[in-house]
Amino acid sequence: MSEVQNPDSCDGVSANISLHASSQSKCNSENVVKTFDYNLMNPSTYEESDINIQILESIYQHLDKEQNLKEANTVAFNLFKLSNKKSDFLMQMLSANILPAR
Repeated sequence: MSEVQNPDSCDGVSANISLHASSQSKCNSENVVKTFDYNLMNPSTYEESDINIQILESIYQHLDKEQNLKEANTVAFNLFKLSNKKSDFLMQMLSANILPAR
């Protein structure tokens, strides 16, 4: 899951996550964060949750925290929630004696 649909406010900006997450993006950052939240917060596997965490970390690193403090806090909180989901997947795998591939 490396690309998402452009929010309506993007005016043709690429769906590349690093472009959306940068402060140079033409997109409304609040719409971008909502789009990422919707698409990334419901992984169905351990591996998918791991990838989604990496994506959210990239988004967080590219946000200008001074200009987008609310969005940065939202992404940070969602990283916490997604990490908990990843832990849940890991616990399920361990209880079934299935270890994640690394």
